[in-house]
Amino acid sequence: MKKQRRKKRLDPNTLLLIKQVVAGVLLLMLFAIIVFSIWYGTRMSAVTIKDVEVEGGETISHQIIKNIVTQKLEGTYLGLIPRQFSYMYPRQEMLDDVSELERIKSVSIERESLTELSVSFEEFIPSALWCAKDGEKCVFLDQTGYAYGVAPSLSGGSFLRLSKLGVEPVTGVQAFSIETFEKVNRLVDLLEANNWYIASVEVDVANDAYLTLTEGGELKVNLADEAEQIVENLFTVLSSPDFSDIEVGNFQYIDLRFGNKVFINEFEQEVASSSEDTLE
Repeated sequence: MKKQRRKKRLDPNTLLLIKQVVAGVLLLMLFAIIVFSIWYGTRMSAVTIKDVEVEGGETISHQIIKNIVTQKLEGTYLGLIPRQFSYMYPRQEMLDDVSELERIKSVSIERESLTELSVSFEEFIPSALWCAKDGEKCVFLDQTGYAYGVAPSLSGGSFLRLSKLGVEPVTGVQAFSIETFEKVNRLVDLLEANNWYIASVEVDVANDAYLTLTEGGELKVNLADEAEQIVENLFTVLSSPDFSDIEVGNFQYIDLRFGNKVFINEFEQEVASSSEDTLE
């Protein structure tokens, strides 16, 4: 009778090693499939941003904005997902970089479709200049009196020049309150409507303003008074016989800060006009 052979069994440690190798290979295959799927799926033309449309602004080139945005679409995340992938495009980076342009006031970036971005922006529009006392350094002010950008060396009277007594101009601040800025501009407009042209205005901490005329002479006013009342008082006084000789350029200053009293310095002597004899 033949003796039955016993089947040889694998060593448990060997069996465990084989299982671990097989599991590892399967995991690597699964990982490779996932990576390939991500790589391929995020590069499909249907989910790749190809077009950037820009609108808004008046002086900043749309091409400059477009270049900034499209540059941010270059490259990949971790060498795998393209930055052009519609669901992961670097929107905040684009907003930050475009906002760094000096004249940019606000910017918005929206995805119009899976392949197109829409960029719209507003820019600051210069309304006046905030200048140092010596006039060497100036920054642009927008329509609200906000200082937003360093101005190049400008000559002539393209913009009204404003200064603040004892304060150097800087950007990124509200240089003048909206109320003060609007009142100064209103006053300048009313005077220029009467051919009294203003070259510069200095405002002090007491809210007094000193307006220098382009042809010489200075008007001193208090911005607590309404612009219309200031101008009315000025021309009421000048219409009187005592001051019929006063014209733009032939006086040192006219002081309108004291209600119904107007002080005029005609280079040689100073005279005071009270309400009783000049204002009705």
